[in-house]
Amino acid sequence: MSEPSKSVAEVVTLIARGVIVHPTIPPFGVHLGHPNIVLVPLGGMPRLQAGLVWVRDSADHRIREFDRVAREVMSGGVSRRSLAISP
Repeated sequence: MSEPSKSVAEVVTLIARGVIVHPTIPPFGVHLGHPNIVLVPLGGMPRLQAGLVWVRDSADHRIREFDRVAREVMSGGVSRRSLAISP
């Protein structure tokens, strides 16, 4: 078995070359827009829940801000002001 892919670009290249098949979510396929990649819906399967993960103690302020906004959106309390991302 080969090593896991190290980047999205590597995964896209392997898909486009016909080396792998990659189950994913529709927005990923739309984002790719590669002429050699076709999205084929998988029917008859139960819905899946997706989530994001990151290192809990990350010092990156962008991750902390994303986490804050995501929690606010999920709780239904999102406001226009809260969606402004600080530099």
